[in-house]
Amino acid sequence: MDQLAPAILPPDTTDAAGMPDPSLRLLASTQLRLVLRAWLARGGSTQQAATIEYGASGRLADRLRGGVTADLALFADVAVAQSVLPPGQSALPFARDRLVLVSRPDLRLTGQDLVQRLQSSTLRLGSALIDAGQEADPGAAFFACIDRLHPGAGALLRSRARPLVVRGEAPSHRQVMEMLVSGQMDVVLGSYAGLRTLSQVADVLTPPEALAVEIIAGAAVLAGGGQRRTAAERFVADLRAPEGQAMLKRHGFDPVTTGL
Repeated sequence: MDQLAPAILPPDTTDAAGMPDPSLRLLASTQLRLVLRAWLARGGSTQQAATIEYGASGRLADRLRGGVTADLALFADVAVAQSVLPPGQSALPFARDRLVLVSRPDLRLTGQDLVQRLQSSTLRLGSALIDAGQEADPGAAFFACIDRLHPGAGALLRSRARPLVVRGEAPSHRQVMEMLVSGQMDVVLGSYAGLRTLSQVADVLTPPEALAVEIIAGAAVLAGGGQRRTAAERFVADLRAPEGQAMLKRHGFDPVTTGL
């Protein structure tokens, strides 16, 4: 079945007084909430967003395809950003993240025996990835990597991984810590930017290269033209500029080295 094309805003709109209204309407992945709040609070962008709606990348993309309008959408996955754009337009990468496994220190997980250890029938595995089960799910990519090296193991682990997302929100790093300390979970999949602060109380392991999953965030400029498109493009340019990249790095994201 063909997907609905995303709704593109007209070139310009006006406010209640009939004056041009260049303020932005954004959709953004929940993983970007903290960094965007900090970015805007510091006046890091020359274009202040009037409203930002947060959610899982896949759900936001579905809303756009269903007719919701926005000037700009910032997704945790650049492929999802590309999927909501008309033919001939390109998504803009602006940050990199990666999948990690957070575990109790006493487990002493290593890359060498990771797959074998994860297959233990007594190990409780959870996923704190907000896009679990959707098109932008890094966990699915991780399990697919495992299946390529160990046929069947990835599918088994995927079936056993307990989604920890509640009402569209991933657990906070504090909630993940409580799950590990209490024994509810032994290992939790997540993003480095979201769970990096747990390194003081838990082991944060990046999978070995053969199982590594990079998460590249991407922007889709949706405004049709005029002031709104100029404002949306400037917002993304500010995020991709050195100051924006520095802010993203402070929140656990790596700079984008290609496509700039």
